[in-house]
Amino acid sequence: MPDPAVLNAILRTYYSKSNFNTLAPPANPPIEVDHFFEVQHIVALLKQNPPLINPNSWYDVPIGQFVDLATFVNDRRNLFQITKAENQAKKNIPLNQYPTNATIRTYLAHNVRNQQGTPVTVQSLVQEMAREMKDRNSAFPELTRGVGMRLCTLMGW
Repeated sequence: MPDPAVLNAILRTYYSKSNFNTLAPPANPPIEVDHFFEVQHIVALLKQNPPLINPNSWYDVPIGQFVDLATFVNDRRNLFQITKAENQAKKNIPLNQYPTNATIRTYLAHNVRNQQGTPVTVQSLVQEMAREMKDRNSAFPELTRGVGMRLCTLMGW
């Protein structure tokens, strides 16, 4: 299996610090842009047993599968502006604790505006994204579908 740092870098391919949602009320400075589903957690889901990538032949996986997954990992629906302290603390919450962790539950309940300007919750955005990943239909959907299925199962969606 590749070094997690390599997979992390590949999955940040489409990351843009200007493509995020602002919580209501907005976070107080200092602020950072957070991946709700952390890139490190997506990498862990790829490696989870059974692995979505054959550990002995990951170089044989078409790059399009990584690019397709990266578009979701860095999707606006997964990026939120939060305080630096909250972001640093959140990175230490294991993904398997997301469904019940009080910090994550509070985060999911925050209000934001979707692309159309309609007020929605963080949960509605990340849930929509995870379900779209699970049902992905593209030229290279395999990794995206696998990760989406694992996210939906974990979160009970």
